Amino acid sequence: MRTDVTMEQVHAALRAWTYGGDPGARAAVDMLIEEEWWLRRLWAGGLIDYSDDPDIVGPDGEPIAVLDWVAASKKRWPQSGGELALLMAACSIGSGSVKVNFRDLFTSMDSHNSMLVINALKAIKRL
Repeated sequence: MRTDVTMEQVHAALRAWTYGGDPGARAAVDMLIEEEWWLRRLWAGGLIDYSDDPDIVGPDGEPIAVLDWVAASKKRWPQSGGELALLMAACSIGSGSVKVNFRDLFTSMDSHNSMLVINALKAIKRL
């Protein structure tokens, strides 16, 4: 984790990474940005790679950040079931390769996190 990068820069770099790409990744990133708590943990846990290297930048030359969805889903986190359910939903939406049972996840989440996931799923159709 770089200490010279703010969370706002990480947010912008994650959005640059997903811009024009997979709508699921974009929706999951936007969901985690809105929720924020998980992004801070993923960043602190080294699961987000940030680059401002001129050879590795976004479409407009901006820094990019890449989130390792699969590693995030496999890491052992000390959070509650509901918090983990939100992360697993994001990893599934964001990667397409992390398989989850959304029915099981929704039974673990509170109404706020459930709405975040529902809105992310709706956003995929709009992106």
